Amino acid sequence: MRVADLLGREPFGAILERTLSAYWSAVSGRPVDVFWKGQGPEGQEWRGNTYLNFFCTPDVDSACFENIVREFSHARAWWRRGVQAAYVRAAIQPPIRKWLAQVHFRVSRDIPDANQQLLIGGRNRFRIIRPSAGESVVIAKDGFPRQGFRREVAAREGYAKAVAPKFLGIRAHGMAFAEAYFVGTPANRLPSPLASQARHDACQKLVEAVHRPTLRNLLISEYGAQLAVTLSELSSAAGAQAQLLVDWAERVCGSAPIGLALTHGDFQNGNILVTEHDLRIIDWETATERSQLYDLVTLSADIRLAADGFETWRQTVTHWLECPEQVPQLLVPIDGRGSLLGHAVVWWLEEAIFQLEEARTGFQADPVASDQSVATGLSQAHQFLEMLAG
Repeated sequence: MRVADLLGREPFGAILERTLSAYWSAVSGRPVDVFWKGQGPEGQEWRGNTYLNFFCTPDVDSACFENIVREFSHARAWWRRGVQAAYVRAAIQPPIRKWLAQVHFRVSRDIPDANQQLLIGGRNRFRIIRPSAGESVVIAKDGFPRQGFRREVAAREGYAKAVAPKFLGIRAHGMAFAEAYFVGTPANRLPSPLASQARHDACQKLVEAVHRPTLRNLLISEYGAQLAVTLSELSSAAGAQAQLLVDWAERVCGSAPIGLALTHGDFQNGNILVTEHDLRIIDWETATERSQLYDLVTLSADIRLAADGFETWRQTVTHWLECPEQVPQLLVPIDGRGSLLGHAVVWWLEEAIFQLEEARTGFQADPVASDQSVATGLSQAHQFLEMLAG
C-alpha cells in the first residue's frame, strides 16, 4: 500500500517516527530521533514521494530507483502509460525530485550510507532497500500486530525460501529481517501475455516447492469444523453463519478429502516479481496452512481487487459448475460436484478468516463493521448453495 493511501488511514507520521527511531537506534547502538515533517532540530533530511511510495536523501544513488521504475512506469490503462512513465522519470531525478516530493522527515544523526538506501512505505511494515549491499530490510511497524511478521519469518526460514528472495536473518533485536535484494517487475505491471506466463510459472513453482512438500489430507467435514471454530473466536456473528455453511457442506460432501498445505495467503499479481530469466514470490506475512485451493483461486479469481468479494466467489463457483475443466488442478483432486462445492465452502470460510484478520490490523480497524460484513457474506453464500441444492 502506498504512502498516499496510508496518510488517510493512519497517523503515518507518528508511526514512522517511532518505528525508524527505534530501528536506527538499535542498529547504530546510539539514540536516533526521527522528526516527521522536520518538526525538530536540524538533521539529515529525507524527502518522500507519496505516489511512488519512497523516501530518500537528496544525494541518493540513482541505482536505488530501479524497482520504483519497474513498478510504476507501466500504467494499466494504455492512455496513461506515456504520461505516467514521464512522471516517474522526472520524479526520481534531481532537482525535480525535490519539487515533486510531498512530505519529508529529518533524522537527528546522519544514517551511514544513506545515499545508498531507499525507504519504502507499506501497510504493516517499512522496507529499506540497499542495492549496493545486495539486501533489503523489512521493518515491522510500531504498534501493529506481530502475527504477520512472525508468519513471514517462519515461512521464509522454511519451504518459502525456494521461491522467495533469499532470507538473510533477523535484524535489530527482532524488529526487522533482511533478504537478498531482488530487482523484478510485478506481474500486474507486465503486458497481458507476459503477465499470464508469469502467473503460470509462479503457480508451478509454488505448488512444487511449497504446497507439495507440506501437503496433508483431511476430510472436508473435519477441516470445516476447525474453520468454524476459528471464525467463532474472531467473531460470534461470523461464527454462527460459518456453522450453517459447515453443516451444509457436511451433508453434501463431508467424507470428501481435501488437501491442506502451507499457503502464501495473498498470492496475487503484485506479489510476483519477474525478470527475464527468473521470478520470486514476495510478502509472505499471511502465510499459514490452508487448503491448497486457496492460493490458486486467490490468484485466478483476482479476489483481492474485487469490489464485491461474495459476488466474485459466487461467479467463480458458478463458472466451475458450468465448466468443470476450469477448476484448478489440485494435488488432492476435486472429485465430482459435491467435492467441488465442499472446496468452494472451504475457500469462502478461509477468505472470511483472512478478511477478519486483516480488518483487525491498522489504525482504522472497525471490528463491528467488518464482523457484520463477513457474516453477511457467509449468509449469502449459504443462501446461494441452498438454491443450488434446491
